[in-house]
Amino acid sequence: MAAFVDTSGVVKLYVAETGSRWMSQVIRPRGITISAVTVTEVGSTLSRRVRDGSLTPHQARLAWALFRRQSRGFVTMPLSPDSLRAAARLTARSVEPLRALDAIQLQGAIEAVRDARRNGLAAPTFISADERLLRAAAAVGLSIDDPRQHT
Repeated sequence: MAAFVDTSGVVKLYVAETGSRWMSQVIRPRGITISAVTVTEVGSTLSRRVRDGSLTPHQARLAWALFRRQSRGFVTMPLSPDSLRAAARLTARSVEPLRALDAIQLQGAIEAVRDARRNGLAAPTFISADERLLRAAAAVGLSIDDPRQHT
């Protein structure tokens, strides 16, 4: 089973926190799909963690370099104008309030599921550590999992 992983899940592959081992041992080997926006979000997250003191600049640089190298092996869902419009519609229809980037992540997952089914493959599970985003994903019929539930 492949997984569509949002930024909160991807970061667990590069920063040791609850769910990191599960992400590395269970999810990564199955295959990871990300949204194109994840690259920007990972960079932003690492910078924020340096500012808040939870990572040193050196740790952030190492995590960023490793992510950039390994992400070449991830499937990346593009951000087309149609995808962005669909994400905007999600913000209006969602049972949970969605921020713009969360809506883009969710739309990427919806498109990844659609692509998998069109190709006769199992639908990817949506992986996130954001409870609100997980509820929104479940509400649109996606299979979900939270890495923080796995130690």
